[in-house]
Amino acid sequence: MNGKIIEVTWFDACSEDATLHIQAVRDMKPLRRKNIGYEIDTTQSHVTISKGLIEDLYHNELGYDGALCIPKGMIIEVKEL
Repeated sequence: MNGKIIEVTWFDACSEDATLHIQAVRDMKPLRRKNIGYEIDTTQSHVTISKGLIEDLYHNELGYDGALCIPKGMIIEVKEL
C-alpha cells in the first residue's frame, strides 16, 4: 500500500430482477463506473482500492474501509489523482 489516490474507470455488469419486456432486456448494457480510492494493490489480474484508511485500527495496524477489487479485464482506465 503506497497511499496513492487513484480513479478507476471500469465496466460493471447490469442486472434486473423485475419482469421486463423483451425490448427492455435487449436495451440492457454494462454500466460504466468510476471509483476513487487509496490504491491498495495492483497486480496483473486486478486493482484493489479502499475508500478510507484508519491509521491506528488496532495496536498501530492500518485499517481499510470499503475495499473494492476490480478485475483488470473490466478496467478502462486508471488515473492517479
